[in-house]
Amino acid sequence: MQTLLLLDYVAEHGSSKIRSFYIDKELFISLEDVVLTLARGNSSLNDSPKAGLGALVNAQQQLLDKDECRQLPTGPEKNARTETFITEPGLYRIISSDSTPASKKFQRWIFHEVLPSIRKHGTYPPPAQSNSEIMAIAQALAQNTNLLVREIAERERLETETRLRFERTDQRLDKTEQKINAIDQRIESISSESQDIPTLTVDDYCKEKGLNINLAYLRGMCSKLALEKQIAFRKNLNSVVPMDDFYPRHLIEDAVNLMSK
Repeated sequence: MQTLLLLDYVAEHGSSKIRSFYIDKELFISLEDVVLTLARGNSSLNDSPKAGLGALVNAQQQLLDKDECRQLPTGPEKNARTETFITEPGLYRIISSDSTPASKKFQRWIFHEVLPSIRKHGTYPPPAQSNSEIMAIAQALAQNTNLLVREIAERERLETETRLRFERTDQRLDKTEQKINAIDQRIESISSESQDIPTLTVDDYCKEKGLNINLAYLRGMCSKLALEKQIAFRKNLNSVVPMDDFYPRHLIEDAVNLMSK
C-alpha cells in the first residue's frame, strides 16, 4: 500500500513542502525536497555562496547506499518522471553529514515530531484528539493517581504498624531488663548477707555425702530455692561454672530432697 504524505516544514525561511510516500509501513522522503529545504534554511542563516540544486542533490545522493534510496514516480501518470526518495536510514545519513543550525533544527523536527506521528497514526500532523480520547486520557491519569494515593496510604499504614511494633518490643525489653536488674540486685544482697553463714558448694556437698546426682540440675535447684526463700548464699568468684556458688548446707539438703521425690 502506497500513501502520499505532504509534510509541511516551517522555519525561518518560511514553509517548505516535503513530499513523502508511506509504502508498506516504510517511509520514503524526497531527497530533492530535503536538500532544497536545508539549502533554503542555511541561506536564511548566512550569506555564503550557494551551489545549484541539482549539484547539491547529486552530491548528497553519492553519500547513500543502494538500499537507502529508491526511484519513485512523482505522479500517477505512466510517463511521470522518477525521482530519488530516501529511506529513514538514508535521511539520517544525509542530515548527520550536515552540522549546520538549519540541519539540526530540521533533524529535530523529523525525528521528534514527524516520524513518531507517522509510526503511531500513519500520517503527519497527527489527527486531533476527540473529546472522548481526551476524556479517556484524563480517566487513565485519574486512575493512576488514585492507585498512587492508595499505595502511599498503604505504605504509611505499614510504616506506622512497624513503628508501633518496635515501640512495644522496646517497652517489653525495658521491663525485662528492669526485672533482670532487680534479680541481680537481690542476688547481690543475698550473697552479701551470707558472708558470716557457713556455706559449701554443691560439688563439695555431694563428695562429702557420696551422692551420684546431676550436679548442674542440683545447682539450678539450689539457686531457685535461694531466690524463692530469700536464703543468703555466697558467690563463687573462682568458678566459671554457672550457679556454682556457696550455699548453706540445709539449702542443698532441701534441694536434694526435692529432686528425690
